[in-house]
Amino acid sequence: MHALGEIHRVLKPGGIYIMLDNVNDGILKKIWIPVMTFLCNEKDVSFRSRRAFEDLLARAGFSIEKSESFLYFTQIFVVKKQNSVIE
Repeated sequence: MHALGEIHRVLKPGGIYIMLDNVNDGILKKIWIPVMTFLCNEKDVSFRSRRAFEDLLARAGFSIEKSESFLYFTQIFVVKKQNSVIE
């Protein structure tokens, strides 16, 4: 959340931020998370759902302009800075 708050702070009003990240929907939830949990310490494996990312972005003061799946478990978020941060 701190990183999103900092991105929000440095963007101009109405500025656009494009974020690409892995989400735990679909195939990632079924295959990738168990593999990563096995290969790494369980505490080191943390993936959010698409909805959880959307909630984080909204709480950081962004409006979601577009959210699109890419390559099974990657999500592209195009967000716009709103005028004030919602705490």
